[in-house]
This record gives sequence, structure tokens and C-alpha cells, in this order.
Amino acid sequence: MVKFYSQTFDQGGILLTPSDVADLTGYKRGAEQRRFLQDNRIPFIVDRRGLPKVLRSVLEHDIGLREQTPRTHEPDLDALKELQHGKKEKI
Repeated sequence: MVKFYSQTFDQGGILLTPSDVADLTGYKRGAEQRRFLQDNRIPFIVDRRGLPKVLRSVLEHDIGLREQTPRTHEPDLDALKELQHGKKEKI
């Protein structure tokens, strides 16, 4: 189990387990894991012991296991066109 901000998450939680990070990177030491994650552009944070913490959802999205959350609204294209032509409407 991983302890995160006083909430406990078991495997499959929001963070990869230390074992998952070791399996992903092929390294056991925090410095080597961080270097691997940086080289592969995988975002992470570092805990007070120097170990990288990786969000499971980021990794799942990056490797295609989960689709990106669709937008809930469409952009206002008419407003963009008005701005482009110098017509600004005051609200």
C-alpha cells in the first residue's frame, strides 16, 4: 500500500507502487528511477526520501490504456472570429 496525504491507496490506486516504478524503470535506486523517468518524459514528483511518485492515470494515458477525458464543452468559434476581426463585445 502507498500512503499519500494521509489517505491510503492500495494497488491500483492513484499512484504506482514502488514495485511498479522499479518494474517500469528497471532500477531500484531513486536517483536512477528519476533519471529514467526524466529521459522518457514521464511526469513525477519526488517524496522526502528522494523516490519518484508517478500518477497511474498519466502512465495509463501515455501508453494508451486509457483515453483522454473528452471535453465537456466546445469552444465558441464565433467569439474567436470576432476577436480576430477586431470586434470585441463588452460583457
